[in-house]
Amino acid sequence: MKQAGMGVELSLLPGYHSDVSLRINAYFPVNQRRVISRNRNHFIEESLPTGADASLSVLLPAFSEALDFRITAQANSYRGASTNIHGYRCALQTNSRNGLFLASFEKGYERFTGDYFRIDGSLNLAFDWMALLAGQNPFSAPYAASSSRYDRRLSDALYERIVRRHDLPMDRQERPLALAAVVAGETVVFHGSFPELPNSRVTVQISQSPWKDYGEVVTDGKGTYHGRLVLAPGKYRIRLVHKATGVTSEDQVVFIGPQQD
Repeated sequence: MKQAGMGVELSLLPGYHSDVSLRINAYFPVNQRRVISRNRNHFIEESLPTGADASLSVLLPAFSEALDFRITAQANSYRGASTNIHGYRCALQTNSRNGLFLASFEKGYERFTGDYFRIDGSLNLAFDWMALLAGQNPFSAPYAASSSRYDRRLSDALYERIVRRHDLPMDRQERPLALAAVVAGETVVFHGSFPELPNSRVTVQISQSPWKDYGEVVTDGKGTYHGRLVLAPGKYRIRLVHKATGVTSEDQVVFIGPQQD
């Protein structure tokens, strides 16, 4: 499956040792796959959903010589005929410049899991055997604090491959090929599909022997049809025929009235 994408990316070092990155991307399906199911009872249409996602990362100006604070936010929405995936997350992260600890608080929402909160933290310590043997404290920060808060080139981010936030399933629709019928009293409600015959007139036939024309229905733009019949008690076979091409649906047997029991 293929899709077209377009996006905007902004990356700044605005001064005061802060850092801002913004990405906004949109995706559009450009083709569709149509196949018949293995049992040949359904016509399957698949395409990638239409969607957009955005991310923002801000390294806040320095509040102290020992700690850094960063705010990150992401949002996404992907929609199609049968796909509805959306969510967001916002996080505040703090870390010590000597690598001693890292902590974050996150609030988010996902379509299938709902609202959530998440708190993470980690503590990293370097262990020195020689200090232990000397009777000194063997634990210390992993490295000395640096006055540099970041080390990157803006051009690097511009060449990164844009990847959507989710590995999405196909936007999938299934339509019955075989004739399906439901009986309610003396009424038979039927539906099905001729995918190769959109906007076409097909004939409804019933048989107690031989086949007889009962009426006509018209398929929609995707070849789907539906209708209803009112029949006297008895056993019937029902089918639909496109007389111009000879295309015929499978037979469906229905029972009306007392014989249904």
